[in-house]
Amino acid sequence: MNNSSTNTQISFPELVAIVKTLSTSEKQLLTEALWDDNMPVFEEHQKLVQDRMEKGRRHPERLLNWDAVSKSLG
Repeated sequence: MNNSSTNTQISFPELVAIVKTLSTSEKQLLTEALWDDNMPVFEEHQKLVQDRMEKGRRHPERLLNWDAVSKSLG
């Protein structure tokens, strides 16, 4: 991977084209760099997940088994 830096502005399609030229291992490194553990989770997203988990605890009979669902999809 080339480690040089420039101040050149590129469009999103140009960026995608560049990323597609990377090796699989370079794409993995890029993914890890973009999705690091320090990414903030917005409070409203946290609340949404907590509300859904609580609803599942209150009504476990409404939950679906993932194995059964995935078999029905595929």
